[in-house]
Amino acid sequence: LLMSQNKIYCNFTCVTLKYIIQVYAVTFVTSSVRRCVFKRSSIMSEETKVEQKASNPNGRLNLTSLFWLFMFGSALGFVCEGIWDILRLGYWRNHSSLVWGPFCIVYGLGAVAVYVLAQMFHSKNIIIQVLIYMAAGTLVEYLASVFQEVCFGSVSWDYSKHQFNLNGRVSLFMTFIWGVLGIAFVK
Repeated sequence: LLMSQNKIYCNFTCVTLKYIIQVYAVTFVTSSVRRCVFKRSSIMSEETKVEQKASNPNGRLNLTSLFWLFMFGSALGFVCEGIWDILRLGYWRNHSSLVWGPFCIVYGLGAVAVYVLAQMFHSKNIIIQVLIYMAAGTLVEYLASVFQEVCFGSVSWDYSKHQFNLNGRVSLFMTFIWGVLGIAFVK
């Protein structure tokens, strides 16, 4: 009994560490991308800024920056999952969700969702923000899981061993991770 409790504690600690590393890595990359986008906008001529402002009134969200955020988030998620497997299992496992390239799409979708919501709700109470990020991340993860299973007949993750899971697609623990990721991204 003691051995199984230690194994459960170790697994929980390892999973928690994995997601903390991913939160910090995704936050670092997305904040770097955001700085790069804003730096580029400070170099633009006034005429270009006026044109961009007319096509994008809030001045923060544009398809180009969302595309690159998606790409960086997807690649970073792929790398983090691979490194995690090396640390945990001793070998690299391919987590690519595309035929070509090192991309795990659900991380890219999550990064874009958190970024968009951060722009929309940055002035709200922090509790409201956490709840919004938790709901959005969980929704993205659940829908991506359903889409993958229905369209491709495959399953990339299974949280059925987590307590409080919904069909093994999402879990309460992962919901909290999305909330933390959202707040870390905003700050």
